[in-house]
This record gives sequence, structure tokens and C-alpha cells, in this order.
Amino acid sequence: MMTDGLQTGDMLEMKWRQRSLNEETCDRTLHMILTAPLLTNIGTMQQRIEGWRCHIMYDSHERRKEIPHDKYYDMKWLKSCERQGNLKIISEAHVKDEANK
Repeated sequence: MMTDGLQTGDMLEMKWRQRSLNEETCDRTLHMILTAPLLTNIGTMQQRIEGWRCHIMYDSHERRKEIPHDKYYDMKWLKSCERQGNLKIISEAHVKDEANK
């Protein structure tokens, strides 16, 4: 799964159907940068990632918060969006290793 290989600095596009009791159901799109993983205390590094802190740069919802803003997304939500084909990497982070030039 793509979500297993995510790293800090990756820019993602995530989409879903936004339901509302008072308004019409609409499609919602976010563009975000992954800023930090939130880890549990068990498993390998990839198994330990419980979710990601994200810096939201774009939100198509009309009642969105002020842009940009920070938000946490659980891995279950990210994997659910991926299974539905609604998650893609816009730009991958490229980490430069200064020690191994």
C-alpha cells in the first residue's frame, strides 16, 4: 500500500464525500504536507505509525477553517481513502543526506 511508504514532507491529495445533515452532500478535496508521524509503542517503524500530523494547504469545502492550518489524520482514514482510490502523492519528499555525500 502507498500509505506504508509515506514520509515526512510528502504532499498528498485526499478526497472523500462530505456528508451533512443540514446541507447537500459534496465532494471534498484536501492538499496537505505530512509534517510528523504519530507513533505507538509496539511493532516495526511502519507498524508503529498511528497517524500523521499534516499542514493543510488547500481545502475545497466551503466551510473550511482558515488556510493553511494543521490537522491530524489517523492511518485508518488515510488507508480507507487509498483503498477507494481517493489518495495520491502529489510530490514526494527528497531528503538529502549530508553525511553520505
